[in-house]
Amino acid sequence: MKLLLLFITFFSTIRVQASLTADSLQDKKQYKNFIEVGYNAAWFFDVHRMAFFRQGGLSWLPIQPITAPLVPSYIKYARIFKHNIELGLSSYTYGVSYRNKKTKGDLMYRWFDDVTLSLGRSFTVSLNKFVGLKYTISPSVSYRWGTEWVYLAENDYHDVIHICSCDYSSFGLGGTGSMDIVLANRLYFGGSLGYTYYFEKSKLKPTSTYYYKDYKPNRDVLVFHPRLGVLF
Repeated sequence: MKLLLLFITFFSTIRVQASLTADSLQDKKQYKNFIEVGYNAAWFFDVHRMAFFRQGGLSWLPIQPITAPLVPSYIKYARIFKHNIELGLSSYTYGVSYRNKKTKGDLMYRWFDDVTLSLGRSFTVSLNKFVGLKYTISPSVSYRWGTEWVYLAENDYHDVIHICSCDYSSFGLGGTGSMDIVLANRLYFGGSLGYTYYFEKSKLKPTSTYYYKDYKPNRDVLVFHPRLGVLF
């Protein structure tokens, strides 16, 4: 399924490229940079459904705003080169708590940050002089750091007394497909869907009190970013 998602995005982009004409862009100024901000929803290929990050903000910022839910949790800057090749750097923060039945091994909490370097190719179809559709496909390299809490045991009063705090720290490879509505060749809004496979390994030591031999860290993430951007 993971490979299928990437192939669907790739071949749909090829179709757009075939329909693109040079005349649709020749009378418009071509900007060389863009920056975009947005939010995150993620699915980890487990029993939990895709969910939005509700707190907002980027946790690696030195100062966290009071109105965190209103602050974007995703940001990207990219430089556009010849043939619409885009080199971009992006980052997002994601966190979620789970209400499980407290069976040993249940995931209780997940929080991480991600930084991604991407190299993409974009294709634009002009609908009229004011509105255009932009499609982009981007292979990428990512680095993720964070933690997840795994339930292990509780006492007679049902207080959780043992939790495995399992750290994330790994590189990953992935790809993203996106579609945006571009207004006046300057502002745009849309969304992207990307998959990343992280080369994550369990960092639990067998000698630790919190060692859980059946624990396997998350490696697969599907992320949706609704976003707004500006070309300059």
